[in-house]
Amino acid sequence: MRIESETRWLPKRGNTVSEYEDAFYPKEAPKGREGCLRFAVSDGASESMLSGPWAEILVKTFCRSNVPVTKASARGIIERASMAYEAWLKDYLRRRERSERPVQWYEEPGLQAGAFATLLGLSLVTGASGDGFRWEAVCLGDSCLFHVREDRLITSFAMTRSSDFSQRPVLLSTNPAKNRLALGKLKVTSGTCHPGDVFYLMTDALAAWFLREHERCDAPWTLLDALDFEDLVTGLRQEGLMRNDDVTMTSIRVV
Repeated sequence: MRIESETRWLPKRGNTVSEYEDAFYPKEAPKGREGCLRFAVSDGASESMLSGPWAEILVKTFCRSNVPVTKASARGIIERASMAYEAWLKDYLRRRERSERPVQWYEEPGLQAGAFATLLGLSLVTGASGDGFRWEAVCLGDSCLFHVREDRLITSFAMTRSSDFSQRPVLLSTNPAKNRLALGKLKVTSGTCHPGDVFYLMTDALAAWFLREHERCDAPWTLLDALDFEDLVTGLRQEGLMRNDDVTMTSIRVV
């Protein structure tokens, strides 16, 4: 078996590409190699400063780890991501000084508050014996994983209903001291997959639409596979069927 993957994304309507605050990793599809293949998406909170870089650090740190996905290992990954962010922030501030654009007084409260983001990570352990291989996932926040087999949704993680989404999702902070309550809400799950299975990793706006469509007994994955992604998202936004937010989707097909 091998893996085929693709990531599609769009910034908020009216925003430029540079204002996109979601993140995903890897940036290029792996070439079906055996071993542990990892994928992650993150939604940086627009209300916090530098949430895009924090989301990017979270997905990279998860995907560059190779330990089994557990709550304990996820906490370790988040701790390493926090340290990586601190190093990145120091460099960012130095670059601002060198370019004669030092941090302004009105930016200081945002820097002190820290950045916030969700995290959804998927690990596929390939090369296993039998008909399929094992998958493991971790989630904190409202990004979602959907596992489709034989035109049927068999896993919805971590949200299972469209009503689960709110305006105040659980978020990871760059400040470890602020993560105590959030880390208590880490969720992990696992299963097996087989040729023909498809995984979709989505940030919240698209995931909420996906679950609403499924609750109507529709198969939203057929639209995702059949239509141009930008046209689909633009149409849903115009019809008021999707909140205007950054949108990211990684699809992973087992072949």
